Amino acid sequence: MKIIRMEATEAGGYQIQYGASSIPEGCAFVPEELDLAEFYEFKGFITPEFQHVPETDENPAYDVMLGYDGNQAALDAWNAAHPTPDPLSEAREQKLAEISAACKGAIENGQDITLSDGNVYHFDYSIEDQSNIASMWNAVTAGATCYPYHAKDGNCTVYPASDIITIYMSLAGLQTAQTTYHNQLKAMLLTLGSVEEIEAVVYGQPLEGTYLATYNEMLRTAQEQMDVILKRMAALAEAENA
Repeated sequence: MKIIRMEATEAGGYQIQYGASSIPEGCAFVPEELDLAEFYEFKGFITPEFQHVPETDENPAYDVMLGYDGNQAALDAWNAAHPTPDPLSEAREQKLAEISAACKGAIENGQDITLSDGNVYHFDYSIEDQSNIASMWNAVTAGATCYPYHAKDGNCTVYPASDIITIYMSLAGLQTAQTTYHNQLKAMLLTLGSVEEIEAVVYGQPLEGTYLATYNEMLRTAQEQMDVILKRMAALAEAENA
């Protein structure tokens, strides 16, 4: 049995319930012969016509919906407040979120780094790790000759300044490379005009054309600045030892 609440929802529409075994107070019976095609076309935004059926010896009193008219104004208001998502915009937003998460993961996963003892260690680069490694770097630039830290799953170790510089520059370089790659991939993605093209984009795919040229130029500039910093640190160390 189908029933309908006789009071509209807060949004102004009506809802039909299927499989009811009784007609609760505040609801009306919906006859099987009543055509509901327009009801669903109007998403339940209708003006219903109800009739009260008095109690008989066989049945208690109940209400029945005799018919309805579509409420175009209510439907238009609902559609205006809940526009159908544009497939292209929706695909673009999903892909942007996907590549942003991939970039974040690639940075936080860190990388393997070969230190002065000739061994390879893995260092994560989460937000917390970034803060800790930046503190080590700041200590070295301030004159520290060593600093305690640990590789992934490793014991705390006192690393010489040279290793701290290697760790910081490797991971900062990773962050710069991934961030720059993400920005260029995003710029390329925003030029795509079809859902199929957008869905085909994969984080890690090769950059091309101006996007690749910009990526290479940004990394070259970043490396030049890191070299300037290292030369300055070397000059200060030499002056202190003179």
